[in-house]
Amino acid sequence: MDNFGAAIIQRQAVTAPILRFHDGTLVLENWDRESNPPYFHWDPRSRTWRALAFIYADVLKTFRKKKIHLQDTAQAFNRLDLRMKLSYTLFPHQKEALKSWLKSDCRGTVVLPTGSGKSLVALYAMASLKISTLLVSPTLDLMNQWYARMGDAFGVEIGILGGGYHEIRPLTVTTYDSAYRHMDRYGDRFGFLIFDEIHHLPAPAYSQIPELSLAPYRLGLTATYRRSDAQHLKLT
Repeated sequence: MDNFGAAIIQRQAVTAPILRFHDGTLVLENWDRESNPPYFHWDPRSRTWRALAFIYADVLKTFRKKKIHLQDTAQAFNRLDLRMKLSYTLFPHQKEALKSWLKSDCRGTVVLPTGSGKSLVALYAMASLKISTLLVSPTLDLMNQWYARMGDAFGVEIGILGGGYHEIRPLTVTTYDSAYRHMDRYGDRFGFLIFDEIHHLPAPAYSQIPELSLAPYRLGLTATYRRSDAQHLKLT
């Protein structure tokens, strides 16, 4: 895993490019090279180089590969001292799902039948990454279930965004509706996004949620990955 969430700001010359987060986008300042910066396009209204936030991890990797020094002020998520407080045992199919996801750079979807323990895979993923996490669920009822489940698992206060609550913490639960309304504001606060029932994500409005977040790590959970309208192909 890459060292996202650590202090990665390079204290170079004053003219080094600066990367910052703004309203669900990445803004690149102080770019004085002749070529266009990778992944960014020129925004004539703000007169800045801009890209959607979800490209954050690729930007860092590409700039490092090209040995371009970058002052990264975009991310506001943190590493956590996160430990499981309860003793859980993963079954072989859960271990395999977690292993496959970790090998895929911690990005992908776990597809398991209903009742087969997808939530436990997600808890172990959180424990593995130890980074600020936002869990997105389709309903208030499921959001409340995750709120209780994560609190029991880690023994920490869980933030909640939705159902009349607006409390942002390093571990926070929300709904798709609330995430859609607020991700442009909080897209820099979480390094890990978890989408419960991810087959809801391709809906026109909801599909903007992951685009406005710079989270390098992402996990989808579902028992019904394929959609009759083939919109599940957008999740790959």
